[in-house]
Amino acid sequence: MRLLYFAILSVFLPCLCISQEIRVANDVPKAPGNELTFYITNYENKSGLLLQFGDNQEVFLSKGEQSAKHAYDKGGRFVAKLFDVSNTNKVLVMENIEILSKPTKLIIESFVITSYHPVKGDGRAWDNMISGTYPDIFFSVHIADGSALQYLDHLKIENVSPNNLPLELITTPVEIDLPEKFEMLSFAVWDDDSVSDDDRLGSMLITGSKDNGVNLSEFSGKVISTTSQDGKLQVNYKIKVE
Repeated sequence: MRLLYFAILSVFLPCLCISQEIRVANDVPKAPGNELTFYITNYENKSGLLLQFGDNQEVFLSKGEQSAKHAYDKGGRFVAKLFDVSNTNKVLVMENIEILSKPTKLIIESFVITSYHPVKGDGRAWDNMISGTYPDIFFSVHIADGSALQYLDHLKIENVSPNNLPLELITTPVEIDLPEKFEMLSFAVWDDDSVSDDDRLGSMLITGSKDNGVNLSEFSGKVISTTSQDGKLQVNYKIKVE
């Protein structure tokens, strides 16, 4: 009776099979030049496998090897294929790999000041009484080490009162060339001072700009609301990349 029971189960229950797959580790962004690790899961390599990466590059995995490393030269969509060399190169599994392109240009379409601290950190007014006490505002774009990619002081608006907010600083889109490698991008907002050094109202990281900006395209065309690192400045901005 027990044997008959298991025989019936084997007929009517679906096969609980686990399919082979090519898994790419997420320890580094999938971007050109980054060395990615490919893992072969749910399949024991008993006699050798051939892994093709979809960019005319391939590697042979000897018996027992379950992983390989590879870096793509450019962005795009690739199909990785795993072959069993002991079985007339039978294709075991295929996996779509998307490599994000590094942007070369940042385009700022909108930059709106929505609030700022009315006085400096020491309680003094942003400007002297001659030209008005409110800040003459412009902004800049920087990379992680603090180096400025561009100061946009030609967009300066003078004597900005809190009553003028929200205030758009961009009249036409601004294009900025990006370096080949950078860790992060940030905005800084300034009070222009013709007598002494400019005062910084605040700074904030640009969302998605980590690791050479490979994820910036995800935020293109979206209005991003952000607050400065000290919490005293609020900005809405919209960008796109090429």
